[in-house]
This record gives sequence, structure tokens and C-alpha cells, in this order.
Amino acid sequence: MAGSSARWLRTLLNTLDFLMPLMAEDGSLRERILDDRMFVSRCIHETIRLRAITPHMKRRAEADTVIAGQAVGQGTMVILNIQAANLSEELYGPDAAEFNPDRHLRDGVPRWGLSFGFGPHQCPGRSSAVGLPVPGDFKPREDHLYGLVPLTVQETVRRGVRRDPNRQPVLDDRSERLAFTSFPVIFDARGTHA
Repeated sequence: MAGSSARWLRTLLNTLDFLMPLMAEDGSLRERILDDRMFVSRCIHETIRLRAITPHMKRRAEADTVIAGQAVGQGTMVILNIQAANLSEELYGPDAAEFNPDRHLRDGVPRWGLSFGFGPHQCPGRSSAVGLPVPGDFKPREDHLYGLVPLTVQETVRRGVRRDPNRQPVLDDRSERLAFTSFPVIFDARGTHA
């Protein structure tokens, strides 16, 4: 599996990895996921912030500049640590390393951090995959675009997904990214199929 489909699946599995233990602890969370699509979008955005698909990005300086007090010459390769930036307590609060889709952010702070890049290098598929930015008041317009991953998470939960109690997920140890080579789940026959 390559390209955008692999990233889409990785985001889905990482989100379920956060949500399934929480749903097992709190029975009302499943209903919230089914009833509040904006909450599901925030869950996806929070997952992408905490588990960036591309934790480092490379850029070449087009001109001599200074970054954080360090001189950077034209043509120098700069490696951006996206994962570290996404955990900034200044931007995301003292619980920046924790999964909290209900966190309130200052205007202009993207819920997904820098995981999609920024400016002209921003991922063009972001909106179709994970939807539009969540409004600060968490109240979407009627025509809000939620994206394919939030809709898939919601429908997967609707069908009663839960961890397979007999098999554990297996992390891919060939990558610095948190990715799974195996993610066993079962679907509860009592899940609604509306």
C-alpha cells in the first residue's frame, strides 16, 4: 500500500488506537462519536497532531536567513521536526502530549499542528481526507466538509468496532513513525447498521 491510501489507513488506525480504549472505559463516548461529527473531526485532527504521518520535513533555504538565532545560509538543507513542534505547550497547553480533542486553541493555531505542512507546501489532499478546520466555537456551518477519515471512523464505530481481546496490535519497527503492521479488531454484532 503506498501513497495517500497508506496515509489514510494509518490515520484511521491511529485514531481508533486512541478511541477504542477510551470507549471501553467510558460507554457514553461511543454515543458521542455517533452523534457529534464535529467531535470526530477533532479526534482526527488531534490524532494527526500527535502522530504526524511525516514527523520530519526537509526544506532548502532559498536565501540567507536566521532561524531561532541560528544563521542559515542559502542552499542549506533545514530539517523541521514536525513532531516536536506539534507538542508545543505554548500552542497546545500543558497537556500538549495528551489526546484531548476538546482542547481550545487560539485563533490561527491549526488543530493538526504542522502535520500537513504550511503555506504553499500544505498537503493539497488535507480537506478531502480530514475535512476543513474546526471552527473555534466547534459549531460547523451546514455545508461543513468533514472529510473521508472522520466519516469512516464514525461508521466503523457505528458497526461496533473493538480491539480483538486475543490478538494485540503489532507496531512496525522499521519506521520511526507510529504505524502498525497488524491491527486486529472485531465488530460487535450488536453494533447498529443504520
